[in-house]
Amino acid sequence: MKVLLTAILTASWLLQSCLSTGTDRASEQGVSCARGGVVPAQPPARIRLGVSGSLAEAASYLAEGEGYFAREGLNVQLINFVAGTRMLPALASGQLDAGSTSIGPGLLNASENNVCVKIVGSLARQEPEANGVFLVARPDLIDSGRLREYADLKGMTIAIPGRDSSSQYALAKLMEAGGRHLDDARVLQMSTPTIMVSLANKSIDAAVLPEGVATAAAGKNLAVKWKPVADVVPGAQFGVLLFSPQFSAQREMAVRFMTAYLQAARDYDAAFFHEVRRPDVVEQMIKASPIKDRPLYDEMSFPRIDPNGRLNLDSIADQMQWLVRSGELQRPVDLSRVIDLSFADAAVDRLGPYPL
Repeated sequence: MKVLLTAILTASWLLQSCLSTGTDRASEQGVSCARGGVVPAQPPARIRLGVSGSLAEAASYLAEGEGYFAREGLNVQLINFVAGTRMLPALASGQLDAGSTSIGPGLLNASENNVCVKIVGSLARQEPEANGVFLVARPDLIDSGRLREYADLKGMTIAIPGRDSSSQYALAKLMEAGGRHLDDARVLQMSTPTIMVSLANKSIDAAVLPEGVATAAAGKNLAVKWKPVADVVPGAQFGVLLFSPQFSAQREMAVRFMTAYLQAARDYDAAFFHEVRRPDVVEQMIKASPIKDRPLYDEMSFPRIDPNGRLNLDSIADQMQWLVRSGELQRPVDLSRVIDLSFADAAVDRLGPYPL
């Protein structure tokens, strides 16, 4: 049923994609990827960048707030989405120029069906010293000793922000670390506000939460940031930056966008891992991003955003294989069809490599 639903969703996207014979932007602008070629399109009056309010998108917010997009001669409009997965149809149809999502069946199936949305760079990556996603648990479970190790997750009710996404993969890996399976827990999909309420009324035991929601929950004594996801999947590449087929075809403009994006990623890295201009960067994040609570920036953990736009390809491949094993994806796909790092490479040529 899950595979069938994914196929139906993918088919609906294809009606709006670059293979459509209707009047969508891709057809009007002559973009095609069926044989690997593209015809350059006319530059848009503005660039429409999808965001979902996540800390993983910090480079997008900083590039706008610090004026890096403007310095590249780009008029970037930030368009809010409930979740990254909602951006895929808009990217496929050219209604968005750039956006982000997690690794999931929708994105990978799109590549199999010649939908020309490309992964072009990195959002957040979870590292032991740079982790931004946690398994949080109710404090009473920790204090009572009910939850001491991963094996104790068996039988618990655990919430995730979305199925078929990085949160479900992360929970599966956390369960496996204790010799358990995802089916050994009661897994519920909930919105972030509902997760907070459910922790408060003790209708759930734990949840997979990103920063700064995890720290906010801990600050209200609703949860303890019990385990970082990087504890079991170091290097997990959950977030990726995407370009629409129309925007990819406008290569010079797309490289300018990526240059601004990576300059902001370097500011983020310098501020939160090397204490360079941290107060200034925090101020810009408060102005540009939905994370407005200043004390959170002193308390929360920060994931890595690669300053050179590189991806952990092994992590993406592992998530793909997990989706196949769990029945969410029919078969592995050729990742070279969906990943194009040439824009990041061209931007690094302009900026120079960032020392890691």
